[in-house]
Amino acid sequence: MIEKKNPARVPGSLRSPVRLTGRPEQSYRSKLMTACCVAAAAGIAMPAFAEESNAKKDESAIDLPTLVIESTTEPGANPYADPAAPYKVDRSANKKIEQDIQDFSKEITIIPKEAITDAGATSVKDVIRMQPGITIGTGEGGNALGDRFIIRGFEARGDVLVDGLRDPGVVSRETFAVEQIEISKGPDSTFAGRGTTGGAINMITKMPQGETFSKATVGFGTDDYKRVTIDTNQVVSDTLAVRVNGMWHESNVPGRSDDVDVHDDRWGGAVAFEWQASDTVTIIGDYYHLETDAMPDFGVPWNASTKSPYTVGGEAKFYGQLTRDFWETSQDIATLQAQVELNPNLRWNTQVRYGYATNHYVVGAPEGPNLGAGTVNSSAKQRRQNWDYVGGLSTLTYDFATGSIEHTVIGGIEATYEDSRNPGYRGQSNVTVDINNPNNYAWNGTILKNNQPTASLIETQAVFVSDTMKLDEQWQVFGGLRFDRYKQLQTSSVGGGSPYPETSGDTDTNFFNWHAGVTFKPLPNGSIYTSVASASNPPGALTDSTSAAYGGNTTAIESIDAERIISYELGTKWELFNEHLLLSTSIFEITRKGGLDVVVAGEGQGERRVRGIEVQAAGNVTPELSLMAGGSLFDAEVIASPSGPGKMVNTAEKSAFIQAKYAVTEEWSVGSAVIYQGEVYGGTYSAHDASPKLSDWVRVDLMSDYAVTPDVTLRLNVLNVFDELYYDSLYRSGTPFVFVAPGRSATLTLEYTF
Repeated sequence: MIEKKNPARVPGSLRSPVRLTGRPEQSYRSKLMTACCVAAAAGIAMPAFAEESNAKKDESAIDLPTLVIESTTEPGANPYADPAAPYKVDRSANKKIEQDIQDFSKEITIIPKEAITDAGATSVKDVIRMQPGITIGTGEGGNALGDRFIIRGFEARGDVLVDGLRDPGVVSRETFAVEQIEISKGPDSTFAGRGTTGGAINMITKMPQGETFSKATVGFGTDDYKRVTIDTNQVVSDTLAVRVNGMWHESNVPGRSDDVDVHDDRWGGAVAFEWQASDTVTIIGDYYHLETDAMPDFGVPWNASTKSPYTVGGEAKFYGQLTRDFWETSQDIATLQAQVELNPNLRWNTQVRYGYATNHYVVGAPEGPNLGAGTVNSSAKQRRQNWDYVGGLSTLTYDFATGSIEHTVIGGIEATYEDSRNPGYRGQSNVTVDINNPNNYAWNGTILKNNQPTASLIETQAVFVSDTMKLDEQWQVFGGLRFDRYKQLQTSSVGGGSPYPETSGDTDTNFFNWHAGVTFKPLPNGSIYTSVASASNPPGALTDSTSAAYGGNTTAIESIDAERIISYELGTKWELFNEHLLLSTSIFEITRKGGLDVVVAGEGQGERRVRGIEVQAAGNVTPELSLMAGGSLFDAEVIASPSGPGKMVNTAEKSAFIQAKYAVTEEWSVGSAVIYQGEVYGGTYSAHDASPKLSDWVRVDLMSDYAVTPDVTLRLNVLNVFDELYYDSLYRSGTPFVFVAPGRSATLTLEYTF
């Protein structure tokens, strides 16, 4: 019999909405919520079935080798990581992946909370900014300001998940309740559904653990930085544990003008419980809430004469309007999960979720600079968008053998309903300011709310199955299939009282995706794998946009088939230094055909291709030296587009990262991080030599922590030590604005364990 690490009790997640709002399409959501509730009720009612199933077992049960996974001993430690090397994560928290990371036939980067804490990162964008192979995109007129990530050259702002379920809102995300961030590289539609051309980002929530502990942090720093967090886990009884996380954060943005209030304030809380209802049934739930309040910053204009971002004496000025601009986001997510061990070889897991997210802002973008007149427009970009969504995911995992071949088969169903509304604002108007000395108080109008929204309604239903076959101690084969049905109604309001006076896009399409991989283990601590995988982008999947050029839906593309993506990957993974360091290398090719943003005579004509190599390492080289590192080298080309072939925009073809921490003594550790990103081209479809281009950059961070007592630790982080002025991204037009990355900052944090 195969003995797993209590598979029915792997942490899950719960979060409950602040408010519910009525929708004309209530019947659709009611049906889906009813189905999800039935699935959850069935999971809660499974103990009797499970006990009956166990009672009927006999000596004919399959006898497979025993696998025992030791639990961590450090209270609050990551349950998926190597206890002796917290930077090295051994297993994914994704319910659809049963293999160890070393044996998984796909490149995946996992950043545990220990590495996030050491790096001084407090937002998901801070974490992703450091990762090779990923670039940060801009908020623009055609898509939302928020977490916009581009993986291996392809848009991924709609490919963010929380605990395996899609998180559709484009917002600003935090790290205070995150156990680890899993970044799958390459097409991932077999596991995550639509999109995921370059990969997907799965945020894993901190869940209850088996020991009582509490940790609190208080931090102060430059730029009026103040941050307080609490993480407490209480074992209430032998069958119930509760975990609570909270966060309050205020700071200005490092490196922006001292005389303007470019702030970034947040607060949030999360509560989770795990109830062992019986020996075979576990019920898990959690609720998450986050609010952010920031002064948005669209950076600086582009200087066409110098072909570089416009600075004044080397300083990046602020061109927003303090009397007009604001940025507020929120998230409320509730999840309920039932984990049932039907028998030692058969496990059932069901998750249901309701979520509500908002993204509201007016922000001044420095557009249309007139260098002769010395002026630039503070052009108002605005959004008042809300996302309402329901999702359900149910999986059945079966371990069995056919002869000498061991199988782990995972089958399941998934259904989601997403309702996105963007009424927007009016009256915000543009102002013209001095480009060298902008007047940040020039605007004196009134912002009004619109009442009639642009709306996007999406329904999906999917069924999937995968089989991991262990042929012997050296060979493993993986195969997975997924079928999705995708329906979308995109509408826009143009006056009148009806919420749907004009239809601008209606899509009903089906698509298959698949993943096949072979893993060869020449030694127990090493593997060589090859895989082929596909993905699909249906029309209009990015609901923060109403333009096909930004991934939204229109009548021009509603009848076009989903884009097809295929990738080939060859890689190797090795556990070194007493198996406490995981080293992986992969080469790959991704091809995306049928561009929905390039439509000619009713057909998608675009084609993009990325070929590259990635290397990464995570874990401990010695007991004293912890390491996370990676590098990527791409050849990212546009094969066909309206502007002809060229380089892919918003893609760094060269990037690298290393974070190292060394324990000088038992009490004192020091460390550093170095991040490098190569040149990034701007442009609409493809880039050429004359296109705007951001220079490469290097950022250096320093870190140190000292255990004053066994319960009290001081941690110092200095980010961007040399105050490098560098840029995250640039707008796609020929005269773009350019997003400025944070400048130098220093923070001192006290952590108290009790």
